[in-house]
Amino acid sequence: MLLQAAPIYRKYWWKQHDAQNRLWVAQLRPLLATHGLQVRRSLETVYETDWPTQLVRVETVAYANWSGAYTSLHPTQPTISTTDTSNLGTAALEVIFHECSHGMVDKLQDAIKHVISTFPAEKQKAISGSLWHAVLFYTAGELIAEDDPGYEPYADHAGLWERAWPDPIRELIIQDWKPHMDGLVTLDGAVAKLLNDLASPH
Repeated sequence: MLLQAAPIYRKYWWKQHDAQNRLWVAQLRPLLATHGLQVRRSLETVYETDWPTQLVRVETVAYANWSGAYTSLHPTQPTISTTDTSNLGTAALEVIFHECSHGMVDKLQDAIKHVISTFPAEKQKAISGSLWHAVLFYTAGELIAEDDPGYEPYADHAGLWERAWPDPIRELIIQDWKPHMDGLVTLDGAVAKLLNDLASPH
């Protein structure tokens, strides 16, 4: 099916999409040069995990999926839409590091699973199974905002908290996870505090 469609795509869309992809990469390069190393080191510290050892290949495409980006693992390989307006400007830097973070959160996910397993069954059901992803969104966005004052993280700008993780999740992530990002609490300690606060009546 792809081979049959390829000649039509090349004739009508490829030049435009290729030009957009190259422009996106060109605009991202100076952002990476300025902020990339610091954000990478911060992610390694926060997730207590080394950056992927292999070269991270980022696929730039006109359309990724409904969310504008996704990541394949083993090896870590993000695919990012360069036409999605949510991925333009400084947001391109956030989406790059957000997607790369998917390959670095095993310890976070394991810590969440461990703490949840100690809860009674009824409380286990009350905890969001995608809490790790909420933490990932907050972490990547906050690191970019810290390094580039005035930047509004994607989850805030797009109203993602209200749609996917309503109160009090964001507030508790700031309260309980941010101290870990600041080097004041261990990852395990932050996760335990966050989950226990989520499981408590509000």
